[in-house]
Amino acid sequence: DLVAPIWVRMPNQQDLPAALVGRDPLTDLAVLKIPEQNDASPLQLRSTPARLGELCFALGSPLGEYPESVSIGIVSGLRRRLPVTESTAIFDVIQTDCAINPGNSGGPLICANGQVIGVNTAIRRSAEGIGFAVPAETVADIAPELIAHGAIERASLGISVVPRLVDADTPSCERLVVTAVRSSSAGPFQVGDVLLQ
Repeated sequence: DLVAPIWVRMPNQQDLPAALVGRDPLTDLAVLKIPEQNDASPLQLRSTPARLGELCFALGSPLGEYPESVSIGIVSGLRRRLPVTESTAIFDVIQTDCAINPGNSGGPLICANGQVIGVNTAIRRSAEGIGFAVPAETVADIAPELIAHGAIERASLGISVVPRLVDADTPSCERLVVTAVRSSSAGPFQVGDVLLQ
């Protein structure tokens, strides 16, 4: 696959060519390689998960016009599901009320100590103040695989599922419901089946 040229703008406004090492559409993450930098060091991923209500900051370049912008907010939700298309979603994302605009995607969501707790990915267009970030623990799992293999290989049962409320009397009873079955499925699944465990 041909990939358009990728450029990374450093804090000193220098543009550097970048090579795509690997990407994972299911987590909206990619790893880029740039020439070695002596005057820049990477931010540290925090080893503990984000906490509900903690102060956070979204860094980026909103609209590509305002480099080194910072917005402040709180972690307002954990383990959210972010629909990407009708049949796919990014799972376990952090919800924040930090202002996230086009140009912030891929930028870090950091805690008050300056450690990365997530990677900004999207906003909810039909609302205000609802942004999402892929958690640092997901980045810690995915990035080494992308560096080593360029992609993520996942096991599959050959089905597509979505979380749905299956018992109206029990509001917290959300289960995975089968929405599609491929011919190579690993069992006798049917559309509408509910996975219990």
